[in-house]
Formats: sequence, C-alpha cells, structure tokens
Amino acid sequence: LQHCPVTELPPLHLRDLSLQHVDIEELPEGLRVEERLSLRSLPLTRLSLRAAPKNALVIDDCLLEELRGPLRVERVQLSRLPLTGLPPHLDARFLTISGCHALETIPRLPPRCMLTVHDCETLQTLPAELQPHHLELRGLPSLRELPALTFAGRWGTLHLAGCEELRALPEGLRCGILRLSSPLGLEHLPTTLLQRAKILWEDFEVPTQSLLDVVEGGGDLQALFAAVELAGVREQCASFLAELGESGELAGATTPVANPESSIARVLWKQRQSWGQWTFVAELRGSAAPFGLLTRYGERWCWL
Repeated sequence: LQHCPVTELPPLHLRDLSLQHVDIEELPEGLRVEERLSLRSLPLTRLSLRAAPKNALVIDDCLLEELRGPLRVERVQLSRLPLTGLPPHLDARFLTISGCHALETIPRLPPRCMLTVHDCETLQTLPAELQPHHLELRGLPSLRELPALTFAGRWGTLHLAGCEELRALPEGLRCGILRLSSPLGLEHLPTTLLQRAKILWEDFEVPTQSLLDVVEGGGDLQALFAAVELAGVREQCASFLAELGESGELAGATTPVANPESSIARVLWKQRQSWGQWTFVAELRGSAAPFGLLTRYGERWCWL
C-alpha cells in the first residue's frame, strides 16, 4: 500500500506486506507477516512483533522510538529512526543500521553475522564478544573502543571510517581483510593485523608507531608490506624508513652500493619492478640509518 488514505489495518495473515506513506500509527497485535515486512515513511511510533517475518524486516523514515518483541529474521534494515534501543533478543544474520541518531548501543548478536552501522552519531558501544563475519562501522563519532572481536572464517572483514574517537583496536585482533578510510583517529594497529591481514586504505596512513612496533618486536616487514594494497606504499615506506634513521634521511640517493654483502644485514621486503630489476627494504650495517631502500638491476645495487 502506498499513498493510501488508510489509518488502520485488520489483524491479517499475509505472506508479504509493504506500507509506504500511509497514515498508520500502530499495527494490530494480531497482524502476522510470514516472509517480508517493509514499513517506510509512516507515523509509526512503536512496534511490537509477536512473530517477526522470516526473511526481511525493513523500517525506514518512521517515528519509531521503540521496537519490541523477539526478532528472528534473516535480514533487518533500520534507517532514519529515532530509536534509543533495540530488543535484547535480536537474531539477524544481516543487520544494517543507518541514520539512527539516538541509538547508543546494540544488543548481543548471533555468531557469523554481517553487521553494518553508519551515521549513528550517539552510538558508543557494540555488543560484547562479537563474532561477526563482516563488520562495517562508518560515521560513528562517539565510538571510543571496540569489544573483543573474533571474526568467523578466514576472510572476515573489518571496515572502519569516520570513527574519530576510536584510538586503537583490540590487541590480538585477527581478520582477513582490514579496510580503513579517513577520517579515523587510530594511533596504533595491532601487530597481528599488520602481519596477517590484507590491508586496504583510502586517504589513511598507517601510524608510524605501529610500523615501529613491528620492527622492534622482531616482526618481519616483508609480511607487512606483502599484505598491504596501496599505490603509495613505496612512498610511505620511504617516509617510515627516514623516520627510523638517526639523521632523518635515507642512506644515500641513487648512488651505487660499493659492498652490498657487507652493507646489507638482511632483506625485509622486496618487490619486482621489471625483468631483472627489484626494489628492496633492507636492514643495514654500519650506517646512520638502520634501514634503507635499495634497487638492484642484475648485480648492480643502488640506494634510492
């Protein structure tokens, strides 16, 4: 029903129900929808579902402040609602929440859920012991910390953007793919992520301290840079190595390496540039800078 002069419904038993721009303030208690329920742009202030639809529940642009009843639904989408809380018994495999500016917390969710939350200005906490398969958090300026996260599956994905108050991620955090987008307030990334996750970022620079932690902790930068997908990784690598050096500069500048065997302690990272040409990050011996960026073409080594 769309744009109809209907103000109430009888206690129907339906397979699907979609209401949009209808002046219905309350749904009857006896209403039963089997598969999909969609409520858009209604003056609905509260909703109590004794039996939720099985496949999908969509509530968008309503006056809903309270949602009651156990929700066992495959997909739940809540957007542009003045909700202050959600039912404690929320069992949804796919949960998307957006534009709910009064929402402060989210209840416990089942394992392997796909949770997307964005543009919820007052959201401060996520459920404890969250075990998602996919977690996307965007535009949450009040979120200060994440709970202990255990990603389900090898390729669990964590996407963060617009979380300016989030300074760090839980230690020991592991996921398959980490995606970071500005603005972010992160000052530190766990070593477990730097060395094991595939990292994608847009306009976000991994904190230098996190890179230092990898080196000082005996970690291998080869694993780190192999995991990072970023066009400017070489530039950040050079910047990072410059900060490591006591002189603040990389050792040399496109000058030949006289004795590579005695100058290079070990190779931390390498990348093939073309046939016969490689770029290396290496730990150095007898240099003011402990690390250097080098290139090799055939048997000829040069500083970059």
